[in-house]
Amino acid sequence: MLPSRRDVSDRALGRPVRVMMPADGGRGPSVRSLIVLAISALALIATTPGQPTIAGRAIGEVVLDGGQAVERELRIHVDPKAGDASGGSIYLAFQAASGLQTSYTRDATLTFVAASDARGSFGPSATIPVERCVSGCDLAYRIRIATARDVLPGSRIRYEVDVSLRYDGFGPRDQSLMRVDIDGSASGPVAPIWALLAGVLALVGGILAGPALHRMLPQNGRRGPGVALVALAVGLIVWIFVEGASNVLALDALSQLARSPLLVLVVADPWSVILLGTLAWGVWSGLGRWPADGGWLLGLSTVAVAGLGGLWLAWRLTSEAVLQPFLVAALFVLLGGVGGIVTGQAWRTDPRANHDRWWAALAVLSHGVIIAGFGFLAEQSFFDPFANSPTSLLALIPAALVTLAFRQWLRGRQFWLALFDLIIAGTGLLGLWLWSTSFIGFTTVPARLEIDDVAVYLAVAAALVAVVTSFHRIPSTAPVEPIEPIEPVIPGSVDAPPTT
Repeated sequence: MLPSRRDVSDRALGRPVRVMMPADGGRGPSVRSLIVLAISALALIATTPGQPTIAGRAIGEVVLDGGQAVERELRIHVDPKAGDASGGSIYLAFQAASGLQTSYTRDATLTFVAASDARGSFGPSATIPVERCVSGCDLAYRIRIATARDVLPGSRIRYEVDVSLRYDGFGPRDQSLMRVDIDGSASGPVAPIWALLAGVLALVGGILAGPALHRMLPQNGRRGPGVALVALAVGLIVWIFVEGASNVLALDALSQLARSPLLVLVVADPWSVILLGTLAWGVWSGLGRWPADGGWLLGLSTVAVAGLGGLWLAWRLTSEAVLQPFLVAALFVLLGGVGGIVTGQAWRTDPRANHDRWWAALAVLSHGVIIAGFGFLAEQSFFDPFANSPTSLLALIPAALVTLAFRQWLRGRQFWLALFDLIIAGTGLLGLWLWSTSFIGFTTVPARLEIDDVAVYLAVAAALVAVVTSFHRIPSTAPVEPIEPIEPVIPGSVDAPPTT
């Protein structure tokens, strides 16, 4: 009997040996093997050290008026122990006023005008002359910062310089072997921080002063601050359109706009317009229901304007490289002050508004961040020049679901909102873990804090707050009939006459 293809007798050892062979002559690697190989390859890429480098960074800041120019000196010291570098680069760019990202502006220019070392001068460029750093070096660059004529007086301009030298081989390098210094370096908190603090103080002061101002205003003028808040939101929308139109004219893009009408959405910034329009509509609706609910909805809408509108304003203004700090502070004080006055009027002058208001305020702010975040993702990826399909609009589906569930929560039914919030918070925590690990970015060097990191942390924090608030049940009460326009005095309100 001939031996089978599967059983082969080992005559030398005197015992049978079973050899496993594929019945079909070989089908290639299994799916399980491919998965193991893929995971191993990713782990190898993630843990393999890259080309060794040493790097330095400096941040400068100047205060200029329109049409002015100054020069600053940049000094780069490379220790002789660093060795012979194979290449190097120097990157010069404007920094956003927030200090969290680089920025582009047409209101200022930033250029190298000269460079020198102990051997003499050389032409400045984005490439470091490594042949001058074989045994260490001290390089000096002159940087010129100039502003356009229409820049406001006292504007602050931040810029950054990133220097790096590359070496052959593998393994980490001592980063202390390079030192980068610049004249007029930025120090202390960024300027918008003080503007934000001024806005918060104005908000608190407005809430405290709201009831007194409410009593001082005539009966038919007490809606004035609320109307002013709506006008402020509408004014910001108008500003968006004017700024977009001016950019089109400055870039001479009218012909492109005529060929592709969809570009008008880029000019109008639909995400910002919808956000501000929704906030303005909320305050207007609250003014209409003020006689019926005692200002509960008005106060809630005003909190949304102050919180979400303040976040939007901070993002919009601090993304610019040229900033007039006093003008920005004035905008925050205006928004915070008017918002605080309306909140004080709505929530501190009628006892009917004194129920679940702080729970609702936390809920509307946290869910507002979540809904606006989904909308921002949809808009940004939809207009991404590298995108090839509108699939990013699917982010609007969870935004719509959370919006509908939040409406039900305000009516006393919290099941769906709690369910959605748990899913979003769980996904956010998982994403935050993946975002913060080196495996996703294929790097073992921690990066600096940037605007994307802040957005992720803010979204996850909002999701966790939203989960907590979603389990609080807003009492479902019967609708209150509107009172007469003469507004009779309600006992316990600040409109009631003093008793002795």
